[in-house]
Amino acid sequence: MKNRRKSQIKSFVVFTLIVSLISLGSIGYVIIRGISNRDQTQDIIKGNASNDFYSLRTNATDYQKTVYAQLSESLKANPVNDSAVAGLVAQNFIADFYTWSNKLTSNDVGGLQYLDSSIKTWVYAQATNTIYNNLSTYLANNTVKDTLTVSASTALITAIDYEFNGVLVSAYSVEVNWQYLPSTVVNVSNYEKSSTVTVIRDTTGRFSVVAVESALAAASGVGE
Repeated sequence: MKNRRKSQIKSFVVFTLIVSLISLGSIGYVIIRGISNRDQTQDIIKGNASNDFYSLRTNATDYQKTVYAQLSESLKANPVNDSAVAGLVAQNFIADFYTWSNKLTSNDVGGLQYLDSSIKTWVYAQATNTIYNNLSTYLANNTVKDTLTVSASTALITAIDYEFNGVLVSAYSVEVNWQYLPSTVVNVSNYEKSSTVTVIRDTTGRFSVVAVESALAAASGVGE
């Protein structure tokens, strides 16, 4: 039996991304809802391996290349396994958003192409003003390559009903757990390592992230 989920009409696209900043002397909880700034990242994200919907960074990490290749292969399947693709979209989003080591500017927010178009602008604005604002220090002292790098992830996928734009649609709830490479610059144990990502498929066949939930957010009441 499918699970039934609802989110408020104005904030169903809210997606919660939490980064614990203990190493900076505090714990930061960041709520991110949507974004888009393709103009600023157009020259950064170009496909050197491609599929019909998403591209791969020219400076992608080894893991980003691996999970992207898996997504591309899944999209070529006939018929397409929607559940598998939804899981890989979620994993690709996580692998890029939470990897800082290959970012070129503090505005280079990872994973935006995997978000639904209706939520990109808000997410971009929040990310650059909060989480990604910390990148400027690492970029300035040339240590960004030693910061966060997602090295592996797993996905547990469940088919659900989800209210999107006031309409109940079929969706996939993807519980993603991930790991980072060791870092000499940040304490990776202080950063998020799991989230539940909601993915839907539109009429063009594109799969997009419409929400991300965190256990830490639920426990603290963030995003309610």
